[in-house]
Amino acid sequence: MNIKFDYSALNSSLKIFEKIEKNIVITEDEFNSYLEEEGIKFLNKHICHYGGSKLNNAALIKFFASAIKNPKLESSDNIILKTIKQGLFRFSYAKETLTTLNLNQIADNSIKMANKFLPKPIDDDSNISIYFLYGIRGTSIMLNDKIAIDLCDEVLWDKDKINSEYLTRIIAHEVHHVGTDKHFKAVIDNINSDREKDRCRLLCELLSEGSAMYYLNNPQEFSTFKSIQWQSNDENIMSILSEIGLIIDKVVAGKLPLDEQLESLFGEGLKGYSAGYHMVELIDINFGVNAVLECILNIDIFMEYYHRAKQSISGM
Repeated sequence: MNIKFDYSALNSSLKIFEKIEKNIVITEDEFNSYLEEEGIKFLNKHICHYGGSKLNNAALIKFFASAIKNPKLESSDNIILKTIKQGLFRFSYAKETLTTLNLNQIADNSIKMANKFLPKPIDDDSNISIYFLYGIRGTSIMLNDKIAIDLCDEVLWDKDKINSEYLTRIIAHEVHHVGTDKHFKAVIDNINSDREKDRCRLLCELLSEGSAMYYLNNPQEFSTFKSIQWQSNDENIMSILSEIGLIIDKVVAGKLPLDEQLESLFGEGLKGYSAGYHMVELIDINFGVNAVLECILNIDIFMEYYHRAKQSISGM
C-alpha cells in the first residue's frame, strides 16, 4: 500500500495563523499560495463534489477578516468561519501539541485499525493520500482514495491538546470509508435504475458511517454540542429510523432528491450517523462482526440482517 502524507497545507495554515497572532498583515499572494496547496485543492474538490461553492481568495479574506474582528463563536457562523475562529483560539495549544505527535506513525496505526473491520484489507497496490489541515474545515473528509484531517476538529481535542488516540481513530474512520467505498462503488455502478441506485447509495452511507462509528469511534468523546446531539438522537432513535424509512421509500418513488437528503442526514444533526450506528449495533449484537462485514461485501443483505436483528430483539 502506498500512503502519501501531505503537510503543505498544514504548514501554510500555521504560518497564516502565526502572522495573525503577531498582528502581521497577510497578503493576497499568501492567500493565493495557500489555495494552491494540495490539501486545500482537495478540500475545494470535496466542497464542489457535494454542491458547495469553491473557496477562493475573496472568500478566504472575508472569512479571516470576520474571524479577527469577532473571534467569538456565533450560531450563524458557517463551518469555515467557525473553524477559523477555533484555529485562532487553539493556535498556541496546537503549536505545542504538534511537536509531540508523530503523525506518520498515527496514520500507519490508523490503517491497521481500519483493516480489522473491513471484509478485505485495503489492497497493497492502493494509493491513499492523507492531507493534514488546520483551521479551515473543522472535520475530517474523504473522497475516493484521498483523506483530509483538520487538526481543529473538536473531536480530536482533550482539553488543551490533541489526543493521539482520538486522532488515530478519526483517521481510521476515514480509511475505513476508503475500504468500504471500493466494495460499494462496484455494486452502485452496476445498477441501471437511477432510483434504485439512489436507494443503494443511501444504504451504503448508513452502513459505511454506522460501521465506522460503531467499531472505530466512541460517541462519548464527542465535543459538548455533538455529545448532546448524539444523546438526543439516541433518545429518539425509533423516530429517526422511521424517518429514514420514509426517505428511502420517497427516494425510490422519485419524490426526493437524494443529495439533499444525504446532506441533511449526515450534517450537524447527526441523524444518519446515529441511525447507521444503531443498525450496525443491532446486527453486531445478534449476529457478530462477520455479519456486518458480509453486509459490506453485499449491501443487498444489509436491510435483511437489520430486520432479522430487530425481530430477535422483539422476540426476547
